[in-house]
Order: sequence, then structure tokens, then C-alpha cells
Amino acid sequence: MMTAVLLAALGATEPDTDVRPRAPGTVQAPHVRALLPQDEDWSAAGTSAPAYKHQSWNHGAISSSIGLDARLHVEHFDNEAFGAIPGSDESVFLRLTPWASVTFNNRVRLFGAIKHASVAGREASTPAAIDDPLDLHQGFAEFALGDMLGQSRDDVLIRLGRQELHYGAGRLLAIRAGRIMRDDYDGALVRYRHGTWVTDAFGFYGVEDGNDIFDNGTDDSVSLSGIYSSGTLGGVAVDLYGVRWDRDQILGRSDVVRHFAGARASGTAGEHWSWDVEATIQFGSVEATDEDIRGFQIGGRVARAFNDLPGRPTPTLEGLYTTGDSNPTDERIDTFLAPQASGLVYEDVTQPLGPGNLAWVKASVPLQAAERLRVTPYVHAYWRVESEDALYTLFNTPLLPANTGDGDFVGLDVGINARLALTNHLAAFAYAGHFEPGDVFTGTARDVSSGNAILGLTYRY
Repeated sequence: MMTAVLLAALGATEPDTDVRPRAPGTVQAPHVRALLPQDEDWSAAGTSAPAYKHQSWNHGAISSSIGLDARLHVEHFDNEAFGAIPGSDESVFLRLTPWASVTFNNRVRLFGAIKHASVAGREASTPAAIDDPLDLHQGFAEFALGDMLGQSRDDVLIRLGRQELHYGAGRLLAIRAGRIMRDDYDGALVRYRHGTWVTDAFGFYGVEDGNDIFDNGTDDSVSLSGIYSSGTLGGVAVDLYGVRWDRDQILGRSDVVRHFAGARASGTAGEHWSWDVEATIQFGSVEATDEDIRGFQIGGRVARAFNDLPGRPTPTLEGLYTTGDSNPTDERIDTFLAPQASGLVYEDVTQPLGPGNLAWVKASVPLQAAERLRVTPYVHAYWRVESEDALYTLFNTPLLPANTGDGDFVGLDVGINARLALTNHLAAFAYAGHFEPGDVFTGTARDVSSGNAILGLTYRY
């Protein structure tokens, strides 16, 4: 199962299902969780807000909120990373992210979050993204300035400091999830609301993960800037964006600049259908070698809910196509590469980390097996777009080198996810899957079946 393999090879597991993609600036109704905790707004909940979610002092001039994300799970692998790590491996993963927010006169807000990740029992390597004891995850000051421009105060927000980013379905910019620590950036973001439209303009440097306490520093060799705008047109949710991504070194090339321009639309049809489609073009250059960069990806999702049937099944079909480099020896790079997709290739997130060069189709049927139990069986098929391209892991390490065989079918992934809500904050989850390799692995040392099983708990307050 490809998800199991990519869970292992890319360091991802099933995302928490109580978080959801958002349009930037969406005001969260009370008791609805925002994907990013800094976007939660409990002020309208009044006395019905959970304890410590909206505490007020000095006649409301000062307010605060605290929260915690935590995950503990046990994981079993068979033939991790397409057999690059043969045999079995069992690990225990712990991830903690406490956060706190203080607001002064609804004008200035200070937001801070700490992250901790640890792994025990793992025989394979443990990169800092999964083994990073106590580090700063977010630390920013936010200023509400809309009233200075003749608008509502919250119509213009400026955030300065370390932050995390997630937009749309996470196909281009997303938080990391599962056993991987959530990603963060150092820089500034300006948010502007006008009617139903919200626009973010941002400029950031990357943050380099380290294995020691409070050693995650700014990585000025990586920069990210852009504009992301979300709104509605004719009842359809629309996202429009342009992003620039600069890296000093990547995949053996230096001075690489990539630009992305894209659009996403999502909505409903009737009472039962929902859909999502997104397309992104990529262009740029490798200045040191004078190579041009060209590429694109297109993906989407359609689902139909049968609420009158037992279990309220929602058959869902998803797919993604990303370009591959049909001629790596010429002076043009066609493989699509996302700045920071989450590493998850299911549950609304569609691009594995590393260069693209994959096309896939996934069919799933989420079921409400009981009042608090959600079960999702799925089948996921993958193809390599260009046989001249390599297949990559999370850290841009080739799983298979370029020009490996003539096969294009990567394999078939069959699995099941389950989530049981024990309380409003605590949930148990389980995952099991199997990957059967396709002809792309014929004749290689990695022509092996793979398996993965996970059992754990998540807590969010």
C-alpha cells in the first residue's frame, strides 16, 4: 500500500480528523476547530467557552487563550521505504505542541507555541522532524490596524515572527502532520479582508530543524514569498495565488528560483455532492546552470453523501497529476516540486514531499460506523509520470534513481483508517494497510510488498 510506504518513507501518518483546511482569515464559529490554532476565535462563545479558551481581565482589555495538540502512537513497519530498510521495525512516537495567546485591547496579540517530538525503539534513522526535543514552533506579534484605514479593526492584521502556514487543501503550502512535526517559517504576514475576500501577503525564511533543545534557527538559504487570496464567486469558493520559492541548493543544483501561479475552486452541488479542483503552473530557473523550470499539477476531489443509508457512506474519488521530466539531460526541468506540501497523500492533501512525477487515483468510502466512530476503507493506485525520473523520499533522496526500467505502475495501496472520538478532545485512531508494488520495481532490489500498522491517541484542547 502506497500510503503505508509513503507513511514510512515520507514520515507521515493519518492526519487528525478534527482539523480542516481553511480559507485564510476565515472566522471560526465557537466550538469549531480551526486547522491552525492561531486562527481559533472563542470570543463570541462568552461563558460557554471551554475553560481557559477565553479568559478576560481588566474589563475585557486583556484576554488570553491556551491550547494543546498531542499525539502518541505505536507504529509497525514491514519493509519500510520500498524495502530500502528491510525487515520489521516498531516505534513509539510522541508529539506535543502547547500554545498560548494574549490580546491587549483587541489591538495587539502575542502568540507562542512550543513543539516537542520524540521516538523510541526505532532502528531506522530519526531525522530532526520526528526527534526534536523542545523547540520554538511559533512566536509572533499580531497587530490589528484596520480601523486606522477606515475599516473594521480586524480587517487588516500584521503578524511578525515565527509562524506556520496552510492554504486551501494543502497541495502547495501545508503544515506537516502525523509523526512529523508541524513546519514553521520566520518572517511577516499581512492579512486584508474586503467583503467575502481575504488576502494574505507574506515573506518568510525557512526554519531548520535540529535535534537539540531550542536549536531550530532561521535558514536564510530558503525564502518563500507570495500572495494568497480566497473568496466566493457565484456561490463557489475560489482561491487564487502566486508564490515565489528561492533555494540556494536543492537536488544538486544551486540558485534555484521557482514561481507558482494557481487557482482552486470548491463547492457543493445539490444537497449531497461536494467537489474540489485545483491547478498550479510552475516556472523559474536555475541561475547557476541557466536551466529553465517548467511544470504543472492538477488535482481534484468529488464526493457524494448518502445520508439516508446506514453509516451515511460518502463515496469519494480523488486524483492528482504532476509533471515529470521527460528528458533530464536537456536544459529544462519539468518535474513539479511543491515548496511545502504536507507529505500526506490522502485525506485532502495530495502531494508527497519531494519532486512530483506521480499520478494517482484514490477511491474511499468514509463511514460513520457508530456515533463517535468513523471508518474509511480505501484503494489507492499510483503511476510514475515519466520513467526517466526518479522517485523520491521526504528529504529529496531517491528511492529509485532516474531511468530505472521501463515500467510506470508504481503499485496499489489498500488500507483502512478508523477514528473513535472518546471525548470532545481525546480520540483513538488506528490504521492498517498493504502496498503491492507494480512493474516500476521489476528487477530492482526493492521489489517487495510493504505493510504498516498504527494505533494511537490524539488530544486537542
